[in-house]
Amino acid sequence: MTSGEFMPGDHSDRFPVDVAIYGSCVSRDMCEFWPEAQVKAYVARQSAIVRFGPVGASRFPTDALTSKFQARMYSDDKRGNAGNTIIRAGAGMLILDIVDERRGVWRFPDAKFLTNSVEAFRAGVDVWAPRMGARLIEFGTDEHFYLWRTAIEHLLGHARAHRKKSPFVTVFIDVDWAEATEGQPLPRGIKSALGAANRQVGRQFDRFVKSMQLGKPLDLVAEEVFERIPSPVEEIAKEARRMNVLSRRYAEVLAARSDFVVRRTVDELRMDPEHKWGLNAYHYSADNYRSIVESMREIVARRPSTDGATPRT
Repeated sequence: MTSGEFMPGDHSDRFPVDVAIYGSCVSRDMCEFWPEAQVKAYVARQSAIVRFGPVGASRFPTDALTSKFQARMYSDDKRGNAGNTIIRAGAGMLILDIVDERRGVWRFPDAKFLTNSVEAFRAGVDVWAPRMGARLIEFGTDEHFYLWRTAIEHLLGHARAHRKKSPFVTVFIDVDWAEATEGQPLPRGIKSALGAANRQVGRQFDRFVKSMQLGKPLDLVAEEVFERIPSPVEEIAKEARRMNVLSRRYAEVLAARSDFVVRRTVDELRMDPEHKWGLNAYHYSADNYRSIVESMREIVARRPSTDGATPRT
């Protein structure tokens, strides 16, 4: 066996693995189910596009951010320091996902960029950015895609060029957004339609009772009751279906530039209603995270392909 090569079954896959993450809570939460993973760096809420022209650390306020983590992510985004953070981490594995690209980026008149992150939103970017002449470039548009494609290629190339003496393996966590909660089937077919209709009747009845208790006129009550009320899960699933379509060309680009790809489709993924970050299409079940971890352990037990192909697990 070549020195440093891990073989399945020899328990070497339980040795500590130094990783850097450039992605989102998807990758970070997965590592909580992977005790061997030693997270040396975590870059989140930072679009690859900002490296074209970061706005600068002192340019916009951070007073509205009370969390130290959120303030740091926001400041790092303003610096556009993802590439340098990855290099400094010195980890042997770089884990990638694209979930935090979902909100798009702001482009300012001076050709500077800021990720439209939750932190930026809390800092009031939707108010002060348009006043400054900035415009939002939405995820999925051709403009966003082509900017991102160039940016991610440059970022990975920059990191690899500076780590020639200590190369790293790239692993792309290519997961769809979940369209159903844990224990539930995907919203397809007659059984799913009947179940949705039954739940809809229940919501309409609850609305009827509350409206009558408030003494609303009967005609208004009838109008409200028969208005279809999508459930929170249905709203999330609708957005998930949209994002799963929009993100595929991004995923294809990143898969072609990664040493390994861990792919999970919508058929396999479920939302966890009790997830610590709340219900959302990219907050998965514990079983989903464990499944991804098993694929990561398989990757640790192998070496990157040298024939140009991207191994998938």
